[in-house]
Amino acid sequence: MKQHVTRALRIIVSVGLLVWVLNRADLASLMERISSAKLEWLLAAFLVNSLGNLFGAFRWHLLLRSQKRIVGVFYLFGSYLVGLFFNNFLPSTIGGDVIRAMSAKKKGGGTMTEGLTVVLVERMIGLFATLTLGGLAALTGRAGELDPRIPWVLGSALIASMGG
Repeated sequence: MKQHVTRALRIIVSVGLLVWVLNRADLASLMERISSAKLEWLLAAFLVNSLGNLFGAFRWHLLLRSQKRIVGVFYLFGSYLVGLFFNNFLPSTIGGDVIRAMSAKKKGGGTMTEGLTVVLVERMIGLFATLTLGGLAALTGRAGELDPRIPWVLGSALIASMGG
């Protein structure tokens, strides 16, 4: 019962926030920008984003396989997308991770703790990769053109993520 109330509250808050944002947005300007966008760039962005999600599902697949949990990549890709949906439309990003862990447990067996651990490790790998790319951007010196503090922040975060 408590779980249903919590879920209902999250949905209500999410819908309320979405309505609030849409009421404050200049929808005419948004539609003008969308209609003037080049279709090939939108398709390229969609493709790159989709490939990134597919690689995330593949990374998740490899981590599960290392735990002797055999789950197909395309099944995980679907679960990955469902998790992204929940992460984007619920106030907390944890909801999508729980959905992913439950999905992996359902298909690959194991415990919920094991599923959550694999999802957490997959998230940490993604964070490390992002920090590495940011660190490389900082090394090029171009990131400092936006704000001189960016290279320091990226470098510090990268060192911290490496356990240093």
